[in-house]
Amino acid sequence: MKKTLAASLIVASSLCFTGCTSMRVIADNQQALSSLAAPQQNQLKAGDKISLKTTDGKEYTLILSAIDQQGLEGKLADSELATRLPWQHISAIQKNEIDGVKTAGLVLLLAGLTVGVVSGIQHMFSGMFGS
Repeated sequence: MKKTLAASLIVASSLCFTGCTSMRVIADNQQALSSLAAPQQNQLKAGDKISLKTTDGKEYTLILSAIDQQGLEGKLADSELATRLPWQHISAIQKNEIDGVKTAGLVLLLAGLTVGVVSGIQHMFSGMFGS
C-alpha cells in the first residue's frame, strides 16, 4: 500500500509541474524589445524556454543560448536547430514559467486526496475482513 501511495504522489507531482506552467509576456512592442538588448536586463537568460512571434507572423519556441545587442540566439525546441533572430524581426516574446505557489498548492491538494483515498480503501478492507 505504501508503494501505491508513493507512486501516486510521484505521478501527481509530475502532473503538477507540467500543469502549473504559464506564459508571461516579456515584450510585445519595440520599446520593450529594445530594453531586452541591454546588458543589465534580467528578464531573459541562457537556458530560458521562450515563445516568440516574428514580424512576418511566424511563431517559434526557442531555448536561449545567448542574448546580445543584435538579437537572440538559441535552439528551436521542435527541431534542435540553432538559430539567430535579430531584434528587428521579433514582434513579441513570452517566457514559460512555473508558478511555484500554484504548483505547491496543487501538490498538497493531490497528496491530501491520495492519502484520503488510500486511507478510505484501507478502512473499507479492514471492515470487510474484520481485522
